Amino acid sequence: MMTQKTHLMRSIEAADEKAQYDEYAKRIVADKTILAWIAKYTVQELKEYSIPTIVSCIEGEPEISEVPLHSDNQKNMTEQTKEQPEKISGLSTEDKVPGEGRIFYDIRFYIMTPEKKRIKIIINIEIQKDFYPGYDLVTRGVFYCARMLSAQLDTEFTAENYNDLKKVYSIWLCLNTPNHLADTITQFSIKQENIIGEFKKKTRYDLMSVVMICFNEKSWQKKISKLHGMLGTVFSEKLSAKEKEQILEEEYGIEAEREVKEGIRSMCNLSDGIEERGIRKGIGRGRQQHLIEQICRKLQKGKSLLLIADELEEEESAIKAIYDAALSLAPNYDKDKVYALLHAEE
Repeated sequence: MMTQKTHLMRSIEAADEKAQYDEYAKRIVADKTILAWIAKYTVQELKEYSIPTIVSCIEGEPEISEVPLHSDNQKNMTEQTKEQPEKISGLSTEDKVPGEGRIFYDIRFYIMTPEKKRIKIIINIEIQKDFYPGYDLVTRGVFYCARMLSAQLDTEFTAENYNDLKKVYSIWLCLNTPNHLADTITQFSIKQENIIGEFKKKTRYDLMSVVMICFNEKSWQKKISKLHGMLGTVFSEKLSAKEKEQILEEEYGIEAEREVKEGIRSMCNLSDGIEERGIRKGIGRGRQQHLIEQICRKLQKGKSLLLIADELEEEESAIKAIYDAALSLAPNYDKDKVYALLHAEE
């Protein structure tokens, strides 16, 4: 009997070591099964439902942001994904609001909850390789949520009825998180707080959530949660495509093959290895060592974290790990020892 790989497995095979290249990562995450896993662990309205039920709740044809892959398989992947219902495609990843500029989301789609009174939820997923890009990722997530809310004017709601505003999620997959932050899922949302007296009227304020899913190369082995284990497996740079397929099928029940009526359409195996990880490590190491040296010098002058962050034009959260490590070595502030301490678990 003839079988054909699912969209997810073909994407993993095509990506293999390239899985962390932006476009390959987006293609993998855009698989409805992967989206359903992410939604189950992060979207509170869906946590009680099974993965197959959540897959069926993904409505329309959301789309990943399109950038040429420059590979021999680009044409084949384009032809195949058009025929595959399990890959999302459609809802514009471009957000252009008059007077507010233009941004592009990695992936954006919507889900309809399965209750009798169905609720529409708009979800954005971002794949972030650099955990310290020079600003706070959560702040960027809040901005994305705000844009997804404001962009609904005259599409989901009108100025005469704000009650039609749909809840939005901005979910961030942080692939290369430092060990002290890895294997966590954190939600940032609006909560009611009574300052004086008690506001007893029921209102709709739970309309936006930023969720950070942090993992790294070790997550597929630690398996702190099934989601961390699954994502760690998909994006591992040490596992081969065959090993990933076996783990996903045996440990997470994600099917590797599906019977189809048509013949096999196999993709060319991309065997050209990449140096992207090594390059990224080199750039990241150089930038971090420079920061360590700067922070150590400023600590020797007795400066606080707040002042150092201000002088370096960095977010406090972006340099706090370096600051704490250096502070623990006072009064010497040896930059090499600080670097070794930060990478002791690697």
